[in-house]
Amino acid sequence: MRVLRSPPGADEVAPPTSLLSRAVSMYVDGFRSMRLGRTLWALLVLKLAAFAVIGHRYFPDVLHAQFDSDEARAEHVLKRLSTPQETP
Repeated sequence: MRVLRSPPGADEVAPPTSLLSRAVSMYVDGFRSMRLGRTLWALLVLKLAAFAVIGHRYFPDVLHAQFDSDEARAEHVLKRLSTPQETP
């Protein structure tokens, strides 16, 4: 194993040894140096959280309300997907 020497006065940190540790270290270092990317990731997480919370209210489970069993739901979906629809 190669020992990395840092300049005098810098904190000496041993390099990660496993592949998982190196991958995590790479992403952590990348996120530390981001500015715009960090804002975009925060916006993405916020949107996903809002969709998860609000989605259940505005997108009800119609198949569960109309059909009693999984087989009936599967048959209905298969029929709707396999028959051509008329376009107006």
